[in-house]
Amino acid sequence: MQTSRKIAVLVGVLFIIATGAAVVQFPLISATNAPDYLVQITADNSLMVTALLCELLMIAAVVAIPVVIYPVLKQHCQHLARGYLVARIFEAIPLAISAAGFLLLFVLSREYVAAGAPDAPHFETLGALFRAEWDLWMLIGGQLVFCLTALILNVGLYRARLVPRLISIWGLIGVPLMFTGAILVLYGVIGETSTAQTLLMLPLAVQEMVFALWLIIRGFSPTAAATS
Repeated sequence: MQTSRKIAVLVGVLFIIATGAAVVQFPLISATNAPDYLVQITADNSLMVTALLCELLMIAAVVAIPVVIYPVLKQHCQHLARGYLVARIFEAIPLAISAAGFLLLFVLSREYVAAGAPDAPHFETLGALFRAEWDLWMLIGGQLVFCLTALILNVGLYRARLVPRLISIWGLIGVPLMFTGAILVLYGVIGETSTAQTLLMLPLAVQEMVFALWLIIRGFSPTAAATS
């Protein structure tokens, strides 16, 4: 039981770290949306480095979560536990590619400023390419593949009753909403930071935090503790 309690707290903390890092990163990268973003990114050097570290921290938490929860989840649904582990690795891969795009954009900005901000089209072309790559892979990993991982996890939680089923059902309702929002952004129907997308993401995002706090405060169900 003691082991299960520690796992529950650690999983809850990791979920908060993953979400918190993403939330903290958002205001730090405002320079990337400025008209002269190639200059502003270097001007906001410390903010950009912090944003990159937040993204790497988020990726580390994403990978750690299924590893930590695996011993508990496998006791009740081993196939889903394995599937969750694999799915979160596939989530981390596009997130890592996205982080690489962000790093390349950062390096390009420094080169642009060091060259005296010349009127050279290739800088703008590369900048637009790196920004698009960063956004696209973040959308794929952070929303599309994330929806798959959330689906697997909440099905497992529902079947095993590791937490109140209301939390699992809440997550299962939120998954198609977030997935729909990501698809609409991918096809250009709505903007990536639009109100519509935010509203579609909100149910699953809030559910994840409720789930994390439940694990920290209450832990897994007594049945889960007894079998871990």
